[in-house]
Parts: sequence; C-alpha cells; structure tokens
Amino acid sequence: MVKKSIYLRSKITYTNGVSDQKEWFLKDEQGRRFGPVTWETVVQWAADGRVSPLYFLSQGGQLWSRAIDFRMLGMTWLAELSPGKFYGPLPLPAIKGLIADGSLPANVRLYQRRETEDVPRERDAETEKLLQELRQKHDAANARIQSLEQALADASTLHQQLTDAQAQRASERAELETALAAARRDAAALEQKLADAQAQRAGERAEHEAALATARQNAAALEQKLADAQAQRASERAEHEAALAAARRNAAALEQKLADAQKRLSQGQAERDALAATLDQLKGTADALQNERDGLAREKQELARQTATFNSRFTAQQQRAAAAEQKAAALSLNLEAATRERDELRKKLDEQTAKLREAQAEEVVVEVLPPEEAEAPEAPAGGKQAASPGTPPFGGKGGNKLAALEAQVQRELAALQASGQMPDFLKR
Repeated sequence: MVKKSIYLRSKITYTNGVSDQKEWFLKDEQGRRFGPVTWETVVQWAADGRVSPLYFLSQGGQLWSRAIDFRMLGMTWLAELSPGKFYGPLPLPAIKGLIADGSLPANVRLYQRRETEDVPRERDAETEKLLQELRQKHDAANARIQSLEQALADASTLHQQLTDAQAQRASERAELETALAAARRDAAALEQKLADAQAQRAGERAEHEAALATARQNAAALEQKLADAQAQRASERAEHEAALAAARRNAAALEQKLADAQKRLSQGQAERDALAATLDQLKGTADALQNERDGLAREKQELARQTATFNSRFTAQQQRAAAAEQKAAALSLNLEAATRERDELRKKLDEQTAKLREAQAEEVVVEVLPPEEAEAPEAPAGGKQAASPGTPPFGGKGGNKLAALEAQVQRELAALQASGQMPDFLKR
C-alpha cells in the first residue's frame, strides 16, 4: 500500500482553554445557526459526523472561524473515494462510523492532513481566483437569503398586528351596535310612555267633561267642586307637559348619541379599509421577497453548475495532457524509426550516387553530322547502313545506363517525397 501525504494550507485557530458554559454556536453553509451548546457537545457532534468541513464555529456568536481550524476537533482525516477524489476532512471516529454503517467501503484508504504553511499550492492562480469569486458569490447569496428571511418574518409580524387591529375594530363596532340598540329600545320605551300619558289624558278629559255636565246639572251644589277639579286638571296638565318636554329632550339626546355612534362607525370602517390596503401592500412585498429569494436560489444552483463545469474541464485538461504525453512517446518511437530509415536511404543514395559517377566516368562519343549530310545519308557498299546522327557507338549502352540510373534516382526521390519521409539534406 503506497501512502500519500496530503498537504493543505490552512490557518489554524487555537483556544486558550475551553469554557464549559453554553456559549458555542455552529453555523452551516446556508447560514443556519445551532446553539448555544457546550464545547463537549460540539466535540461529540464532530465525532458523530454532524460537523461538515464547510461549517463555522463561534464562541459567543460574534467572531466565526472554520470548524476545520479547531485542532481539538480532530478534523484531519480524509477518505480516498477514487484516485484524486477525497472525502473529508473529518474526525477519525466519524470516518469509522461511516465505514461501519456502509457509507464508505471497508478497504477505503485513509490519509491524515498535515498542517503546514510552507507547502506550495497545487492549483494555479487563475483557479484560486475563480474559486475565491465563487465563495464570495456563495456568501453574498447566503447573506441575501438571511435578509430576505428577516424581512419575511417582519412582514408576518405586521400581518399579525393588522389582524389584531381588525379584531379590535370589530369588537368596538359590536359594542357601538349594542349601545345603538339599547338607545333605540330606550327611545321606544319613552314613546310608549308618551302614548300612555296621552291616552290617560284623553280619559281624564272625558271624565272631566262628564263631571262638568254633572256639575252643570248640579251647579249650585258642585260649583266649588268644579273649581277644584279645574285647578287639579291644570296642575296635572302642567305635569304632563313637563313630562312630555323631558321625554322630547331625552329623545333629542338619544338621537345625538345615535349620530355620534354612526360617525364613529364610519371612522372605524375607513380605518378598516386603510388597514386592508396596507395588508395588500404587505402581501405584495412578501411575494416580491419570495420571488427574489427564488431567484437567488436559482443563481446559487447556477454557481454550483459552473463549479461542476470547471471541475470537468480541469479533469479533461489532465486527460488531454496524458494523451499528449502518450502521443509524444509515440512520436519519439516514430522519430527513431525515421532516423534508422534515413540512414538506410542515405546508404542507398550513396550507392546510387557511386553508380552514377561510374556511369559518368565512361567515355561517350557522339558524331554530329552537318544538316545537309543528315538529310540524305548514303548506304555503304557492303549493304550496312551508316550510323544516324546522335547515335553513340558501342550500341548505345553507355547512354541507356545513365538514363536508367537517373530515372531510378528520380523515382526513389519521388517515393520519399510522396510518403513524407524526404530527408532534410535532400530537400536542400
């Protein structure tokens, strides 16, 4: 088993003593906070594999540091899922728990991170810059989501306050309607009393008239009684008129109260309409905030997709580099073969050149006749024809051999040029 050392550049944070109080907070990559808890609870969470390398820790909830920067958590172990692909870093108990429940294979290779400040980075500057930009966008998206969630919570609070105000207005309206009904009942009772008084007055008037008739028949005897009756009648009439005036004043007061109640009811209705309009605006704001939150979630997914695309391109570049190395090795073999073939061709060319020089060394005699003699040659007496102009002696063997050698050399050169294997010294 070949051991590999994984060097990661990180800034380690040390604590001068850990408090037992519940003052530790944990924050995930979405910005959700957990706590406060004790340090022992944080250590147990890390051992259970519940603390991701992307999480942050804070003592008091003000200053945050990466969880992997706390050496006491032991998040230094990585599991090699495939060549060049690792899972972690996590505490060793968490890795063993994943192996026990089957999440990681039993024969997985484990490596421990070595923390140092002098190890060069494996990524280039452009890759680091791109990853930094992606982290900044990720953090900005998380901050925006938190602000939107806070705004949504504020909108919910305003909605609850508006609901309570509407319930209070409904209660006041019910009380006003109850008071209005009571006033109407009081007015009806007063009207009934007035009608009874008028009926009683009519009855008394009839009795008075009867008594007057009786008094007239008995004028002498009842004159004094008639005067008394008239005085009593005047007194009762005054009382009745006073009672009627008081009833009218009470009715006017009740009408004024009714008008005031109707005015307050109208004002309550106007306030209710204004609150309803405010509620509609808050609902629109909440919908806009929800749409913006969905847009940020889509942007976050797009950033994740770009990161995956970048990783795939990086892997493809590594594969192309490996293919280029293989191709370079093949070209090196082809170059050695071409070098051997060049030596063989150079040897063959030297042989052909030697043969060509031997052929040129042979003497060739050509007899050139004047034009007038060449037009009318005469046959010799012996019946043999004379040699034609331009025909060499010795049966033309020397000229044919030279031409054949030149043609063979030209064919060899043409074949080399067609195959792309023409040596450089022949090209010149």
